[in-house]
Amino acid sequence: NDKSIFYEQIDILLHPAKKEAYGMVIAEASSLGIPVLCSNKCGAAFDNLFNVQSLSDEEDTTKWIHQVENLFSKVNNIPPSSTSWKRVAESYVQLYEKLN
Repeated sequence: NDKSIFYEQIDILLHPAKKEAYGMVIAEASSLGIPVLCSNKCGAAFDNLFNVQSLSDEEDTTKWIHQVENLFSKVNNIPPSSTSWKRVAESYVQLYEKLN
């Protein structure tokens, strides 16, 4: 139940989803300075609030592996995001207003 234990145990978040409206885990990991690689099917991949890398979900596996290896070289060198959860919520509101 304690998410902080999960995040303390990972060095990189790999999220190759085929469908993902946003991916709150992406925002959470990024906000803690954990490098993130997700598919371009994740809404958070296009959110400029967080520094995440994305690849097409149709990319060859070797490209994903290469990208993860690059991220491992950056572990512990990525500062936590300065984005507040209030800013994330505001971003959601703006997105939903565009959909109306």
